[in-house]
Amino acid sequence: MKNPFKNITSILLCILCTTLTISAQSVEGRWDITITKGDKKIPSWLEVNHSGVKYLNGRFVGSGGSARPISRVNFKDNKMSFAIPPQWDKEEKDLVVEADLKDGKLMGTMNQPNGEVVNWVGVKAPKLIKSTEPIFGKPFAIFNGKNLDGWETIGREDRTKKESQW
Repeated sequence: MKNPFKNITSILLCILCTTLTISAQSVEGRWDITITKGDKKIPSWLEVNHSGVKYLNGRFVGSGGSARPISRVNFKDNKMSFAIPPQWDKEEKDLVVEADLKDGKLMGTMNQPNGEVVNWVGVKAPKLIKSTEPIFGKPFAIFNGKNLDGWETIGREDRTKKESQW
């Protein structure tokens, strides 16, 4: 004899998984982020992926550096949060990112490891779908093969100093 409770349990589990997936889909994907730091607008990005049955993870690039892995992105009731431990920072605190998803935008704050709090806004990044084959132009040199003359680092306030920023 078949167990009717087994069938009901299977159906309820499918409904639950579908509901969790629909909820998470709104935040999943790639986001173009603009960080406001004083009077500066700084580009950044975030990618949120589905991981397993019910969790989200991702990658994040702040105002500089490499894409940092996010082991767990929390998302519930249109509120998102995650934390990233320090990598090259002198401080011991995590970077803590929080946001609200409203009208297709993420709006939130970043609590920096140094205690500074900055605001940010994220919009879904456009899908980069190639519609035609690329047409390449004539190559040109960007490095003279000897030194870094002509190159500048970002964040260098006094560009008259000759100290190496590399």
